[in-house]
Amino acid sequence: MKERSSRFLVSPLLGSAPTALQRLFLLILLSAVFGIAGCEQQGPAEEAGQKIDQTAEDAGDKMNEAKQSLTD
Repeated sequence: MKERSSRFLVSPLLGSAPTALQRLFLLILLSAVFGIAGCEQQGPAEEAGQKIDQTAEDAGDKMNEAKQSLTD
């Protein structure tokens, strides 16, 4: 039988198959890169949406306070 070529297991930079520690390091590195990329600053639309949400929440709180004062 013909032996399988191990060229797919060989890392071009390391010269051999990556170890478990190297794979773990790569996983942590990629997670950090994607995590940082996802933490962009908020744009004006997101800030406006948060202000609208806060205003609606405040209005709901005031309505509940008014309801409580009428039932007391």
